[in-house]
Amino acid sequence: MKNLFRRKGLALASVILLIIIITAAVDRGAFGTLFTEGKYDTEEHMVETLMAKTATPGVAIVSSKQGNTDYKVYGYADVDLDKKVTEESLFELGSTTKAFTALAIILLKDEGKLAYSDSVSEYLPRFVPAFQGENVNITIDQLLAHTSGIPSWSIKLIPEGTTENLLDETINKISDISLDTYPGTEYQYATVNYDILAMIIEEVTGTSYQNYVTQNILVPLKMTDSYFSTGQEQKPDQLTRGYRVFFGKSFQYDAPRYYGNIAAGYLVTNIKDLEHWMNAQLGMGDIPDGLRRAIQQSHEVDLQTAGYEEENQYYSYGWSNDPEERVISHSGSNPNYSSHFIIDIEKFEAVLV
Repeated sequence: MKNLFRRKGLALASVILLIIIITAAVDRGAFGTLFTEGKYDTEEHMVETLMAKTATPGVAIVSSKQGNTDYKVYGYADVDLDKKVTEESLFELGSTTKAFTALAIILLKDEGKLAYSDSVSEYLPRFVPAFQGENVNITIDQLLAHTSGIPSWSIKLIPEGTTENLLDETINKISDISLDTYPGTEYQYATVNYDILAMIIEEVTGTSYQNYVTQNILVPLKMTDSYFSTGQEQKPDQLTRGYRVFFGKSFQYDAPRYYGNIAAGYLVTNIKDLEHWMNAQLGMGDIPDGLRRAIQQSHEVDLQTAGYEEENQYYSYGWSNDPEERVISHSGSNPNYSSHFIIDIEKFEAVLV
């Protein structure tokens, strides 16, 4: 996938990204026939064929090439109501929310409110993780890079629910967790790293995580339709139905809610607003200077602290970052929604699905 992306640029990246997203939902036995039947002569036909083969009800794509933006929408926002996906249709982003959380941390660092090298316990004294039976310190930059040592399975400790105290309860659940590795030594993606960051944001600012991100990132970027899902849906008419694939068919699925995980997966947005986010990553648009600088910082990789994923691929500031090619990317998946972003900073191209 990556080689094809680099060889052909982003002209067909929307198709590639769609494949990345939906193959997780394809039956193993059906994967071999994914490209053997259907129409692939145009991008539109390819997307529609892949959607049909993977029971994907609806897709929205925004792309940019040298400043030229394109919207493409396919399928249904609600199958039963015969409601089509539009540019205003709202989707949950899943883990691509993490880049917004990391950006909030950068803004607070630039304001002198915290330092990346600060220990989590300075802000959350109750947080006392252990490695091999001994209490250890985790730093903010280790949370950002998923090198804290917190195990991936810790996502199971996030309590189900939608009440306002769920973030606090999540931190309580993991406060004495046993680490898999010593902090700062190995990369292991664990979504709760970013929930801890959200709690630090609340401690530093004295306001809720979602209020801080809304006022300091969403509003300045004019992402006026976007909001954090906290049980009070702000634009129910624009919100798509979530679906899940089961035995080759998609079904409406009201997924359990885990709002203690809000900073790592519950931003709701549409491709009109994501155009502003995409342009901001590419340095375009009317962006406050402080926010512009923070976005540029989020694209940088400190090899001493970043999480090493694979050759030339590092996790840094909410992005999977290839510093050699200057490409940042991330995928996201809640049980009934998914997303994927790829941004080529060097070529000034991007696709967000």
